[in-house]
Amino acid sequence: MRDLCQELGVQVTIEDTWGGDVVSAASAHLAASTRARSLLTVSFMNDWTREHVAGYQPRSKDGSGSAPTGPGLGIDVDPSRLAAPLFSAGA
Repeated sequence: MRDLCQELGVQVTIEDTWGGDVVSAASAHLAASTRARSLLTVSFMNDWTREHVAGYQPRSKDGSGSAPTGPGLGIDVDPSRLAAPLFSAGA
């Protein structure tokens, strides 16, 4: 949808769904890869959530956020902070 909006000249808002570290990192990368003229607003809710699986990253500073620069989404998820899977394809 973001790409279509960019091609049509429609500004977009990229919303973080209050999902914590992984969602904030994904939203930050999507915003960073959006043309400036196409970007209306970006929400960055990681500072407001309590569940953190990647060391509370990314964070905003002075009202602005940025996309992490490491491999993948740029965050290191701590597997010990994750719950057991609900479903498994294994035996």
